[in-house]
Amino acid sequence: GRSLNNVSSTRISFREIASTGEGHDSPKSREESSLQPGSKTMPTKRWTQEQIENVHITHRKPEGFIDHFAYWTIQTIRFNFDIISGYAIFPKTEKTWLNRIVFLETVAGVPGSIGGTLRHLASLRRMKRDHGWIRTLLEEAENERMHLLTALQLKQPGLGFKLAVLISQGIFYNFFFVFN
Repeated sequence: GRSLNNVSSTRISFREIASTGEGHDSPKSREESSLQPGSKTMPTKRWTQEQIENVHITHRKPEGFIDHFAYWTIQTIRFNFDIISGYAIFPKTEKTWLNRIVFLETVAGVPGSIGGTLRHLASLRRMKRDHGWIRTLLEEAENERMHLLTALQLKQPGLGFKLAVLISQGIFYNFFFVFN
């Protein structure tokens, strides 16, 4: 690996790199690439090693009501997830980690699924192309499902676990549908 002495001291944020449009698979604009037959319409960002090494994690303190509301919503969700998955209650064993992973993956596919559904409905209402976001969001949901299927090779949940998943998915799906 490279030593820290060789890394440039100029750090840039993800937003700065992403906003430049550098490194996409195709020089065509999103609009042009979406018209090509068989196109996935969303060019994949290719990061150089230098860009990867120069990204720094940023965080800003919440300001105003919306920021505080979002922050405490996430904190509440995390707290409840820690309780439901047994992470905050039981010792950290293979069983508690598997419970946590399986439960997380059953809920993790919901945002992509509902996002893809809502983008699809909006595209139908507006009678305009979506330029690849539907597919991208549904691919993310599919990716989370694959994580779940992998984790299920190690743990077969019981009826109570499956009921908790059903309730959680119902809450998350409706939350994202109403507040999107």
